[in-house]
Amino acid sequence: MTREEFDLFLLFAAGLCGVMAVINLLRRKKRGTSAFFLAGAFVAVGVTILLYRAQIMWAVSLVGFVAFALLVGDFAVRSRDRLPPGGQP
Repeated sequence: MTREEFDLFLLFAAGLCGVMAVINLLRRKKRGTSAFFLAGAFVAVGVTILLYRAQIMWAVSLVGFVAFALLVGDFAVRSRDRLPPGGQP
């Protein structure tokens, strides 16, 4: 795979992350707050891909940590929503 093909692949992957973020925002009525966390995580992953393409490695790890934090937040919101109001399963 040449460098040009790899760059095209990275652009496609970042674009796919953007599309998935929009899809999650369109489904926010069904998913609630979790949709915002997941859309933010998709945006962060897309930005991470673009930063990797530009070879800005210090920012890749920083934005990767933001993506990880958003995914943990999404997990926490989904776990909270599955518990009944009393808190006991």
